[in-house]
Amino acid sequence: IAEPSAEERNCYQDLSGLLRHFSQEDLVRHRMALHHLLEAAGSSPRAARALLERFVRPELPAEWHAILERYAGLSSGAKWDALAALLERNPQEKKMVFVRFRETLHMLEDLLARRSIPFACFEGSMSGVEKDAAIERFRREVPVLLSTESGGEGRNLQFCNTLVNFDLPWNPQLIEQRIGRIHRIGQTRE
Repeated sequence: IAEPSAEERNCYQDLSGLLRHFSQEDLVRHRMALHHLLEAAGSSPRAARALLERFVRPELPAEWHAILERYAGLSSGAKWDALAALLERNPQEKKMVFVRFRETLHMLEDLLARRSIPFACFEGSMSGVEKDAAIERFRREVPVLLSTESGGEGRNLQFCNTLVNFDLPWNPQLIEQRIGRIHRIGQTRE
């Protein structure tokens, strides 16, 4: 578990505080969007910024515009630092990294490329052929697979040794689906 930096923690707390100022009517009307916004903030600064850019409108109070600027100014975050340390400890071991938000996936792609860590990517917008190629590349060539939730079902990846939940969905069934990709007959490790 990675501890957020002071600024990450403050941004999340301030965002949560802003949500408490919505009227009961607005909370009901925008419940799913606000839930999604908090989930994104827990995923990565880039995911939070992307959702805030869609959510913040000119008529919202200045605090909303300020929180958007603060998220835009955050670095990749403490979770990235913890993931980088894990990847460097055992560079050849197969690791599957699950993310919930496409923006977080793209952030990790950028960071891995900058560190010259080979990886494959698996996400919902890919065709079936592209997904198969990504899995095969992961199996034979690269130590890391970055995956959105679309990789959480229907694939047997017991050749993978480590599963990293970069962020956690609020539905525990999705976590079980993620684990199920590598916890299969043929897996030799816990």
